[in-house]
Amino acid sequence: MSGTIINIDAVLRKILVESQELICPDDLVERSVDIDLDFAFGPIRKVYTVHGLRRVGKTYLLHQLRKMIIGLGIEASRTYYINMEDERIPRKTRVLTRLMPLIREEFGVKDTLFLFIDEIYKIPKWSAWARRINDSKKSCFVCLGINQQAISGGYTT
Repeated sequence: MSGTIINIDAVLRKILVESQELICPDDLVERSVDIDLDFAFGPIRKVYTVHGLRRVGKTYLLHQLRKMIIGLGIEASRTYYINMEDERIPRKTRVLTRLMPLIREEFGVKDTLFLFIDEIYKIPKWSAWARRINDSKKSCFVCLGINQQAISGGYTT
């Protein structure tokens, strides 16, 4: 992509629309999970991470959590799944910086957002961004794709 200027808003807009069109993959096999969904409704907002080996179902757990939260009454328009491994997304902090304002501008969401972000560690300064957004109390995160390198590197929120 050298020499090409990427419009981050346009890329994110397309991915966010796709997220709303496909709430849950057709091949999702729901697993029996014991997860306290109070994080979606409680007064305390946290950044949640799921980590593990590759190919064990972290992404599908993310989709299942999103579906469960919608089933409990959260409007689908307040939930967004984004995979930062998507080749269309530049590996720039600005992608994260634009994410919430773009959702609010383009989709008119004023209530709490539920962001399911896969492979977030691919974006520089993701931990500082997640902390800042969490401190704002305007969103609830479930961030996936935290690999062993990210864990051993001491990334925390």
